[in-house]
Amino acid sequence: MSKAPFFSRFIVLIASMTMAHTAHANGAETQSNDGHHKDAMLIKDFDISYRPDGDARVYYSYHGDALPDIYVKPEGCDEINLTKSEETWDIEPDYSPDGKSIVYSSGVGMPYLELRLMNADGSHNREFYDGPDTEVGASWSPDGSKITFTSFDHSTMLADIYIIDSDGGGLVNLTADMPGASTGASWSEDGKRIVFDHGDDPEGSKEIYVMVPDGSHKTRLTNSSLSKFGPTFTPDGETIVYAGVVEGYTQLFAISAQGIDEGANGLMLNTARDQHAYFPSISPDGRHLLYSTGDWTTGFSMAHLPAPHASKQ
Repeated sequence: MSKAPFFSRFIVLIASMTMAHTAHANGAETQSNDGHHKDAMLIKDFDISYRPDGDARVYYSYHGDALPDIYVKPEGCDEINLTKSEETWDIEPDYSPDGKSIVYSSGVGMPYLELRLMNADGSHNREFYDGPDTEVGASWSPDGSKITFTSFDHSTMLADIYIIDSDGGGLVNLTADMPGASTGASWSEDGKRIVFDHGDDPEGSKEIYVMVPDGSHKTRLTNSSLSKFGPTFTPDGETIVYAGVVEGYTQLFAISAQGIDEGANGLMLNTARDQHAYFPSISPDGRHLLYSTGDWTTGFSMAHLPAPHASKQ
């Protein structure tokens, strides 16, 4: 039996690297995040998340053949390119809890991504952490004192989740006791739990786990053949939303934060079975689920659903 593919947040980036030029060559028309159609320019908006006050969204986007940049779209305004780089991949932004800073990954290629910080308006852009491997998936703790991220080794496909102080000190590997690949860390609103995905075999399927911020009390929440990645808590901490692959398409699911019965896959949230759904994000008021949807030939754009409230399946 063939193994399920290794899926995580940065696999979306790898796929987009390989598909971008093909899709552009097809001259596809798509809808951008501002609601306008772009002829002969493929738009792919990924990893869209809210500013803590809910009045703006930050994300990374490919426009045509250009490398991805970090964009912000305030409510009722046009999007603004914050990084405007022609030489680096700028991806996976996350707002600080006070909305004043953005952490993101940047580099000249996938094996060379580091973490960078900038002010919310794009100013004072500087290096934050550059380790020996690829650093992706940065996420601020709710009090702003810590940042979690994934360190990914391309040569082995192994990955660990690290935590670091927001001033750059106190680096700790939280998943050193879990051989394989741990990715996609996301914080609960109260800062007491971190949800993530893990697979013992880096090329096999992955399950959803939760731990406390010091890396202890790891608990597996799912156990089924569906490969799962990119989990996130709803603001009330009662529900977890994640992505999983069904018949070749990535879809969104919700489960109770207490876990799910063995073999179950949770509540499927989106209805477009012929499109992918990536990067779920919940609005700060807990009412809306925002995600990236589309395919590699017509582009990806923002979509909304009512935020789920899943009971234990």
